[in-house]
Amino acid sequence: MTKLMNSAPDGYTIGYGSVVHTSVLPHLEDVAFTHDSFQPIMKNTVGIPLLLVREDSPWDTFEDLKKYAKENPGKFTYSTTGPGSISNLNMVAVTSSQGIEATNIAYEGGAQGVTALLGGHIDGAIVMPKDAMEHVEAGTLKVLFDFRIDESEYDTATTLKDLGLEPGIEAYSMIYAPKGIPDEELTILSEALKKAQEDPEYLEYLEVTNQGHDYLDPEESQEEATRTFKLAEELLKEIGLIE
Repeated sequence: MTKLMNSAPDGYTIGYGSVVHTSVLPHLEDVAFTHDSFQPIMKNTVGIPLLLVREDSPWDTFEDLKKYAKENPGKFTYSTTGPGSISNLNMVAVTSSQGIEATNIAYEGGAQGVTALLGGHIDGAIVMPKDAMEHVEAGTLKVLFDFRIDESEYDTATTLKDLGLEPGIEAYSMIYAPKGIPDEELTILSEALKKAQEDPEYLEYLEVTNQGHDYLDPEESQEEATRTFKLAEELLKEIGLIE
């Protein structure tokens, strides 16, 4: 990202970055860039985490889990890829809003968290759909919470909308150009990439790999980068990773 930031804004250099690069990392590390150091061309793919429990768990709904967590503060354990990760920050936002406490257990990746959940080492796992779909479809795991603002495809899932909450931090990716790119070049790139990401073969690839598709234009993409940057700051302060 630093190389992209320092490149000439002539339309010949673009880069691919995630929400972690521009909205989370600048709060945690001494990097030279922040959420508005680039010119977004478009928001492209998006991953929205899910909270899963074993099929034989005592919780069939998020309300069941909420009741348990209120009666047993901190006893419910869930996996993420660590404090400050997208999955962790989304869970913190929800638990804080509901007045409940849960314990985050860090694993190297989503797949490792799912393995620990299946083995009974933790009570829940917050992962991206691609890490858990085979187990959900097999009926060994069930989705209790879908961290999206709209309706969920999972009958057992509660959503942010159901709780009356604002959007969280999606695990999105954006395509960027160096800041200061001329409007004409930005328009050419924006139109070309928008057309490319509408290609049926590309959309099929996203579906097969369990990646969401959520296009935003350059202006909307910058608004989203700014929103998630500010929300990440609030949540990182809440868990004590930054002051």
